[in-house]
Amino acid sequence: MSRPLFENLAEITERLASAANVLLFLDFDGTLTPIVEHPDMAHLPPAMYKTLGRLARRDDLIIAIISGRSRVDVQARIGIESLIYAGNHGMEIVGPGFHFVEPTADAGQKEMHLLAQQLIARLRHIVGAIVEYKGLTTSIHFRRTTVATRNELAQIVQTAVARNEHLFKLTKGKMVYEIRPRVDWHKGTAARWILDNLAKNNTLTICLGDDIT
Repeated sequence: MSRPLFENLAEITERLASAANVLLFLDFDGTLTPIVEHPDMAHLPPAMYKTLGRLARRDDLIIAIISGRSRVDVQARIGIESLIYAGNHGMEIVGPGFHFVEPTADAGQKEMHLLAQQLIARLRHIVGAIVEYKGLTTSIHFRRTTVATRNELAQIVQTAVARNEHLFKLTKGKMVYEIRPRVDWHKGTAARWILDNLAKNNTLTICLGDDIT
């Protein structure tokens, strides 16, 4: 059961003090940066960049960024080489000395690209709809659309994914639909992969995000 963060700071402080190492998982949009109307408008605030850089120099702390954005995109927007970057909801993970891509997602990139192109064409008439092809996944942002067009948008997206349901699955976030490969891999499994492969003894794991994905 989840508990309010600020009501449990004393316990968190105690556990941090007793941990030999910390593995810190951070989301990007809505956590390190504010939610914006268009994905391209998101930028890491200078104060946050400075804080991350200072934390990244600690020997007892590993920082992993896990985002729905493509790995290339989120890594470019942060720009700190020593961090771990997990893009496309953790389906691609890169860090110092390693590069992992979930095999099923990797194999389905051609079909994902075709589906994204189809959606771009079918949603072209809906003002404000944004189809973001990210290689391993695709996002359809509708924050800028009018309420009157959202049922039609949802129907178009759901129909397109249903025709490819053996390959892809559809989820919904904050004003966005996410199309992902039909594989049991998400931010949680990516975090577990990082923990199993990189964590040291007596590591405290902390996850910070703004959504349930």
